[in-house]
Amino acid sequence: MLSVVRCSTGMAGCYYTKDDYYLKDVGTWSGSLAKELKLSEVIQEQDFRSLVEGKIGEQELTGGGKDNKHTAGVDLTFSAPKSVSILGGVASF
Repeated sequence: MLSVVRCSTGMAGCYYTKDDYYLKDVGTWSGSLAKELKLSEVIQEQDFRSLVEGKIGEQELTGGGKDNKHTAGVDLTFSAPKSVSILGGVASF
């Protein structure tokens, strides 16, 4: 089963920066949008936080989401049906 939840700016700010999980290792921006937004190749924390807030520099970002509003992120959660979980628990004995 797949659950999809749109993340607000506040929720994403907490979720994505909790324990610096997504900022722990050095990552790189790639693709044409990164070039268009003039993001340095190495992901900087401030750039990451700005994007979550829907900004890059002084530029406000909008998206194709609901009412063309910025969506900070989307949380996708995959979970197995209860029968699969039970089978996994029984099979481990």
